[in-house]
Amino acid sequence: MQYDIHSHKNELDGHSMLNVIYPDKSEVISSIGIHPWYIPDSIDWIDFEARANASNNIAVGECGLDKLCASPFERQLDVFKKQIEIAERNHLPLIIHCVRAFEEVISLKRNTTKALPWIIHGFSKAKMLDRLIDSDFYISFGEAICNERNTALREVCGKIPLDRVFLETDDQDKIDIASVYNAFSELRPEGRELVEAQIEMNIKEVFDKWKIG
Repeated sequence: MQYDIHSHKNELDGHSMLNVIYPDKSEVISSIGIHPWYIPDSIDWIDFEARANASNNIAVGECGLDKLCASPFERQLDVFKKQIEIAERNHLPLIIHCVRAFEEVISLKRNTTKALPWIIHGFSKAKMLDRLIDSDFYISFGEAICNERNTALREVCGKIPLDRVFLETDDQDKIDIASVYNAFSELRPEGRELVEAQIEMNIKEVFDKWKIG
């Protein structure tokens, strides 16, 4: 079975996780977060935490840090830290958007009190892989690995520990999760069947609320 941990398509097949930007709502399997691009002027954190604890919501995110967006970086840090606290308090994994802020994200993870799963979504910075794996992050690959010109990124797909991997479609309308699985599996020595089996095991281990199999 194939699983998409970060989609913007409101799918109902039970194998895709919809990304919800707070304060939007969802009735399907989802993760809810405050994206650094879309930070509201005021945030009702009690309501946010209640949404995070909905039965269909299985993660916090996407949330994180982006040094290229318009939101002031200190404001991004404050909002990200609050979402980390809520994830920790409610035993939810984090799905993280990170642009040119890996050092800050790694430092924040090292200073958290609980060893909850942190997942870098839409990963494309091949040179950061070893640092992130050493810091106990999970990595989610998407459309970028389907491009044969992304040689450095495709190379790290072949060496990353398979128990650290997820796959996703993100906001790409022209690609489906089968294409991402195909691209990733072609880069692995284990073959397609073992890749799918291990990613399903990763889903079961990391997303406690995602009732599969």
